[in-house]
Amino acid sequence: MDRYSKDSTSISLKGTKLQSKIQDCFEKGFTQTEFQNKLQRWIVGDQQSFLVVENPYFQQMMLYINKHIIFKSADTVSQTVNRDFEIAKADVYALIKENTSKISFTTDIWTSPDNVAYTAVTAHFIDKNWKLKRILVDFLVFNDSHSSQNIAALFKQIVEPICGDRKSLILGICTDNASNNEVFIQELINSGYLESPECHHRCFAHVLDLAAQDAHQEIKTSIETLREGIKLLQCCPASMEQLKKIMGES
Repeated sequence: MDRYSKDSTSISLKGTKLQSKIQDCFEKGFTQTEFQNKLQRWIVGDQQSFLVVENPYFQQMMLYINKHIIFKSADTVSQTVNRDFEIAKADVYALIKENTSKISFTTDIWTSPDNVAYTAVTAHFIDKNWKLKRILVDFLVFNDSHSSQNIAALFKQIVEPICGDRKSLILGICTDNASNNEVFIQELINSGYLESPECHHRCFAHVLDLAAQDAHQEIKTSIETLREGIKLLQCCPASMEQLKKIMGES
């Protein structure tokens, strides 16, 4: 009994030492500033609510890891994230502005599951070190109708701060094959943003998707007939047994 008690105490002490070492690892080199930076990146990257920092269970978990953590309010975190976003946006604009090579853009409109439309513009260029850069310039809510005029107006609003009077640097624009993009490109040509329709590049992935959909239409009737046949077999055990016999005989 004494032996068992000693062994248990030893195991317990070892566990305590191990736990202390784990906590020491988390606390070693800890700074409040770096923690806040990591926390904000996680909130943005994982699309968490800012209110998560005020959740008592979240705070308990973090304090278990490091008892020195100081939590900021959700409003403070939100303000800091928005401030850092503006700083990062200015850095992106400065990087593109100092570029002297040709720039191509990719733009698209996407509607979320909760029926909110967004538009994004990505810049592609080779920097002075001959490194290919791909940078998201902006990602905005698009509340207006998706007419070519509105698409062109929003694109100009996004691109103007980084191109300004250097529109000649724009090499091309990649879009999907929506019909309104034809007129959108013409609007940019008329505004001096593009030289000709040849600067309009169509998304190959979208072309491939359209081709697949078109091919599917050719065999759609056969697929539907096959599905109906399978459903009938699954609902009728006698027919399934008969099919098995036929397959066995063949």
